[in-house]
Amino acid sequence: MKLNNATNKDQIKELKVIADKHDGVLKPDDVVKFAKSSKTSLHKAFDWDDTTAAHKWRIDQARALIRFSVEVITIKNKDVTVRVFMSPVAKERDSNGNGNSGYKLVSTLLKTKMGRQDILDTALSELETFKNKYSWLSELVEVFVAIEATKKTMNGERAEFMKKRLAIIKTSAENHLEV
Repeated sequence: MKLNNATNKDQIKELKVIADKHDGVLKPDDVVKFAKSSKTSLHKAFDWDDTTAAHKWRIDQARALIRFSVEVITIKNKDVTVRVFMSPVAKERDSNGNGNSGYKLVSTLLKTKMGRQDILDTALSELETFKNKYSWLSELVEVFVAIEATKKTMNGERAEFMKKRLAIIKTSAENHLEV
């Protein structure tokens, strides 16, 4: 579903109204009940055809089943609980710009240098998402610095980065803003 800014603003306003009606707590069930009215901006965010909606729901259930399946494997003589499947960040694109998406066995990815690199690229992408999501929390500045250091290390730029690290931490501490 693509949203324009006006639609998104209207939908956010409605979500806030729903939360206000429930002591500041927003629950998906309350959103669906509210959105049943075709007069709401939220209504168009849902598939109201039961056949297609049921299929989409089953696809989401399948994704959850895949994402939350874990097993214990041995890495360097140590038992580690890992996800059975993962969807690596797609680096290669076809002529239409689509990545090679889908889930792959983690145990298979770990067997090759390229597969391991796919896992590392995915981990770094997830860390970058975390950093972007919480960048406004100054208490996490050292975590963000560590993320950047790791990225630089993987690119062979660690020595240069580490020189700047203390300056970044010092500047951040001096400019630390309480939210």
